[in-house]
Amino acid sequence: MPSEKAVALGLLVPGRIKNQILIEYTNDSSTATTIDYDRLNLICEDAMGAFRGFAKVEPDLDNAMHVICLVKGIMYLLAFYSGRDSSIVDKYNKDFFMSCSSIAKLLYPFAISNSPLVQSTQKQGTLPDMDRSRTIFANGRAHGKYPSETSNYS
Repeated sequence: MPSEKAVALGLLVPGRIKNQILIEYTNDSSTATTIDYDRLNLICEDAMGAFRGFAKVEPDLDNAMHVICLVKGIMYLLAFYSGRDSSIVDKYNKDFFMSCSSIAKLLYPFAISNSPLVQSTQKQGTLPDMDRSRTIFANGRAHGKYPSETSNYS
């Protein structure tokens, strides 16, 4: 059973997608003359679920960017579920997932920290700390720079 939000989205779709396309994609019969709103609403629910997963945010039907992305998702799922040509499905798929990723990128544009720590820079011409040789201690005694040079690890 589709949620109220999915039904509301289903009512927004016919104003954005041609009725003939919706009639063809929501019906199994080639003689259908009306949109199958039950199927459309279920697809709207699926599109909102995919949107949540890929855009990492709850869909907001008052946000124009979300609605545009959701309509692309609905077109993708309509084409996919109705068994359309794979090139059409791939095009809609790309459009939808690129839109979702654009929305996700808008949520976290910059890394911000409130940490009081300051990043230190290493001196030029020196090896990073992780690349410097280490003295290996076994049983409290220094045995060499590398594990292969120690008698305990041979």
